[in-house]
Amino acid sequence: MRALITGATGFVGRHLVRELRAHGWECRCLTRNAKKALDLERLGADIRRGDVTDHPSISGIAEGVDAVFHLAAYGNVAAVSDEENTKMHRVNVDGTANVLAECAGKPISRFVHFSSTAALGCTGRNCIDETALCRPLTAYQRSKFESEKVVSEFWLRDLVPAVIVRPCMIYGPGSGQGAFLKFCRMFKRGVFPRLPGRVLVPMVHVKDVVAGAIAAFERGVPGETYLMAGSRPVSIHDLRRWVVDALDVSPPYVWMPGAALMVAAWGVETVYRVLRRDPPVTLANVRMTLSSRQFNTGKAEREIGFVSSVDPEEGVRETVRYFVDEGLL
Repeated sequence: MRALITGATGFVGRHLVRELRAHGWECRCLTRNAKKALDLERLGADIRRGDVTDHPSISGIAEGVDAVFHLAAYGNVAAVSDEENTKMHRVNVDGTANVLAECAGKPISRFVHFSSTAALGCTGRNCIDETALCRPLTAYQRSKFESEKVVSEFWLRDLVPAVIVRPCMIYGPGSGQGAFLKFCRMFKRGVFPRLPGRVLVPMVHVKDVVAGAIAAFERGVPGETYLMAGSRPVSIHDLRRWVVDALDVSPPYVWMPGAALMVAAWGVETVYRVLRRDPPVTLANVRMTLSSRQFNTGKAEREIGFVSSVDPEEGVRETVRYFVDEGLL
């Protein structure tokens, strides 16, 4: 089997390429910077330079492949500037359209589009499945939702047999940025407050996401969307405890009411907007955290055999050790 992987040098992309190569796949990796793909090249991957936002640079990229895993994306969950919003739309929406255009009409078995549960926004439901209406709040959420609409349009026009996967917050060794690392840094510094009630944090290990993506290629129904989340809900309190225990630290953990958090986030966001900079946290970020969501992966389990195999506590401790070893924490 031969696969095209966009975003191959990213966190999930590297794990996916390694897994595919381990099972004998030929991997064509699209990257803007070939130097960042040297480790993938050593695995035997075919490295192609190109940028999804520059359509001519990816001309012919999908020739002769059986599968496409589209991971190339840009994310900044706290973005408020026009520049960041424009960039997210250009990469996540226009870039997706460009890749799909290259795949249209070609004998590809499946186009697996990596979206995110961020596309759902704030649904108003605590237990969420694929039937929930998307209500994106932020620029990043809107860009992921719009990218899904582009994918669906190509499928409806019978141009690309596409499936969409929506993982929640992905964690695991190999990441050098992202929401989980930000959580860990805040826990370590003692600047993350004790939240009211039992707030659940949806998260899924990168190993399970990669296995789920390959399962979506093998068994996914074109036109369908699949949620991917961990084996059990994790409370923010337990998550913090696992992280600080793994770090062997005892930072402050001060309780703060939800209303106070919302006001503080609004103030921070307002100040940073005046400064024309992206804030460390936004009102929308706090609203999403306090919404205490969990995702029902029943559809993915039934239709593609998705399995969340990594125990959250073990996975968190493993990831924290990686962060420490890499000097990230």
